[in-house]
Amino acid sequence: MEISYHITAQEFATALGRMQAAAYKQSPLYWKLALFQLLVFVVLFASFGFFSIVGYDAIREYADYYDNSLVDWAFYGLIAAVVLYYFSPIIYNMTYTRFYNNHLFVSEKSAYIGEAKLVLQPNGIFCQNQGSEALYYYEGIYGVETIKDFLIIRIDRGVYLPIPEHGFKSKQQRQQFESELNMKLHRQTISA
Repeated sequence: MEISYHITAQEFATALGRMQAAAYKQSPLYWKLALFQLLVFVVLFASFGFFSIVGYDAIREYADYYDNSLVDWAFYGLIAAVVLYYFSPIIYNMTYTRFYNNHLFVSEKSAYIGEAKLVLQPNGIFCQNQGSEALYYYEGIYGVETIKDFLIIRIDRGVYLPIPEHGFKSKQQRQQFESELNMKLHRQTISA
């Protein structure tokens, strides 16, 4: 089966950003850190609430000496840290990643940008782009997934082929391509 499509630099950058955000969210470390952060926030919030309502004499004397400002600033700092932690993937994608991708890898002269052709062969995927040709063997391909408007073929860590939705003539062609590719990948893992 053969697919011919055109991908622009903006589409490639969009696919890259979406893949990075999805990979960040799928990481088990992300969820463990998020759970730990939530636990710390709840414990500290409950302790601040407990001490502000009930209070102990030593805590009250300490807070009165500093006019309650230290406790307030610690609470506001905790809230700022939690907000920054949860929005760090967005901040990362908006700053460093966009500059890095758009200026170094995603330009109109990149081999991934422009006209491309993918051919499913018996031993792998033949990819022909602007200035390069490559054969990616099925045993080296991690898998196929859909992220919003793109069909992503993960070849290796950091190497992937994003195919935009408009690269397929119809939904049936997309489903046929994906099922044939998954079948060949599954057959390769069974024989390996």
